[in-house]
Amino acid sequence: MKSELYNPRISGEVRYAYNGEYSYFFPNDLPFDIDIDKGLLSKMDKALISIARLDGKVSQIPLEERDLLLRPFTLMESAESTAIEGTNTTVEDIYKSERVNEKDPEKSEDNKEVLNYRDALNYAISNVGANITEELLLETHKILISGVRGENKKPGQFRSVPVLVGKYGDTLESARYVPPLPEEVPWKFVNLLDYINSDQDRPVLCAALSHY
Repeated sequence: MKSELYNPRISGEVRYAYNGEYSYFFPNDLPFDIDIDKGLLSKMDKALISIARLDGKVSQIPLEERDLLLRPFTLMESAESTAIEGTNTTVEDIYKSERVNEKDPEKSEDNKEVLNYRDALNYAISNVGANITEELLLETHKILISGVRGENKKPGQFRSVPVLVGKYGDTLESARYVPPLPEEVPWKFVNLLDYINSDQDRPVLCAALSHY
């Protein structure tokens, strides 16, 4: 990993794996010790007010109409999020694929990834209000990558090998980012869940740090 990009910071530190074979980033336990200035505090408060207003408006919509309203938004979110991973499809392509079989194998695979993302998102949404658990997140992961590229990466299970974030051809030594070792993931996961499910006086900050 390019360790020079990750100087000591409140979010974690660079460590070395397996007798210095490569470096990786080890996140500190949540919550991070963040100094919240007035500017950040104001932005978080405005975001929370906007969310509350949206929640109030949505609560006035009948349940069956909420589903109709939610469907295009979840599909749009799915298409845009999977595009980060390299898929090349649009919401229009997905609607078309539900009526007519896609003949292009690569395009069909892209569409399937978007639909998996949508199904995983809907599964997670159906559990809103409950505690976020290991079982919930692993099942969401299983739905996300079952039957598509990446299915060999143990859907619904913690990874057992090192991974990296970088460009094609990068190694653990040259990658831009390498996350914690496989054996460290389960207990870092416990810390994440403890933080998410704890009482929060700053839910917007909690969401941001949890996503990070």
